[in-house]
Amino acid sequence: MNQKQNPFSLRELSPAAPFCNREAEMHALSRHASSGVSVVLYGPRRYGKTSLVRRVQDRFMEQGGAALFSDFFGVTSSDDVARRLATALYRFTSPRETLMKKAIRMMRTFRPVFRPDESGSVMITVEPAGKTIQGLELLEQTLKSLGSVVKDFSGPVNLALDEFQEITELPDGFQIEALMRTFIQRLSCSFFFIGSRRRILLDMFENQNRPFYQSALHMELKALPEPDLILFIQERFQAGSVRCGPDQARAMASLTGGHPYLAQKLCYLVFENCHGAVQDEHVTASVQELMEMDRPLYEAQLQGLAPRQIALLRGLAVEPTTAVFSLPYMQRHELGSTGAVQGGLKRLTALDLVEQDLQTGAWRVTDPMFAMWLAKM
Repeated sequence: MNQKQNPFSLRELSPAAPFCNREAEMHALSRHASSGVSVVLYGPRRYGKTSLVRRVQDRFMEQGGAALFSDFFGVTSSDDVARRLATALYRFTSPRETLMKKAIRMMRTFRPVFRPDESGSVMITVEPAGKTIQGLELLEQTLKSLGSVVKDFSGPVNLALDEFQEITELPDGFQIEALMRTFIQRLSCSFFFIGSRRRILLDMFENQNRPFYQSALHMELKALPEPDLILFIQERFQAGSVRCGPDQARAMASLTGGHPYLAQKLCYLVFENCHGAVQDEHVTASVQELMEMDRPLYEAQLQGLAPRQIALLRGLAVEPTTAVFSLPYMQRHELGSTGAVQGGLKRLTALDLVEQDLQTGAWRVTDPMFAMWLAKM
């Protein structure tokens, strides 16, 4: 086993960690935040959206701005939305004693709770404060309190809401959207609305019947450019004192389709499997190891899909196409009727399992490794 420290990370990258490219995106997001302009940032899962935003917010605060971050993944209710927003406020103000005292004074729905965690640092959570209210009333009061605190910040303010589209899954999701839209209109700060369930997120901002209609700029986080990723891979292997030639780096970049997390994961395994220099056989073996490692995840993604939907998914893995509705294609992959394909695309797109290239119009499986596994089924 390689005893050297692996230079590839499988965790969310910190603002100080090596980062591949994204300079144009960082510059654009920083400019929008400073100008008070809100942005919808979308892209596939594990594409580095959160790491990118945290890096932008870190720079933003270095330049005198205030930045709050709240993750809505797995949110369960409007009470939970309120709790997460209050937690984000207290986590931002906790290192700033004056702001923290002001936040405690003005936030009337929640108070902070400080507890040591396993690493020895302090973890901040919240608990209800004052009279007990629930649901939309609690969220409305929390938003008002948050707004009161934010208005007192000196300098520009940015609020990032990760996996924002998750609120649409709640029974009162539309009312939550309306409340938050009203709140946002009253504040002179910027928002980053981040999401990986792209169709749902974009519908929130493109559907004229939704509260957030045309309220933010759109930015798609795309795959990493292959030349930049090849150079990054070689540099990181070199940082771990392992030689990686351009052919092997190109193979890893191509196999992962410029997907940031998949590239990190494959390179991590290659580093563990090689000794001194990366060879073709290390890449091949690591690809097989990765697919076997993720097989339970791949199988879980097929659960709940109809047989025709699985056939469509496998067809697009084997043969990405612009002609998914053509009779030869449907017959070749046993997809059934045009209606079945339409329904399948709608379902698979909503799950972010497939996507359509906006430039070429070609349909494909979003995750290149999942596509490779499907092709071998």
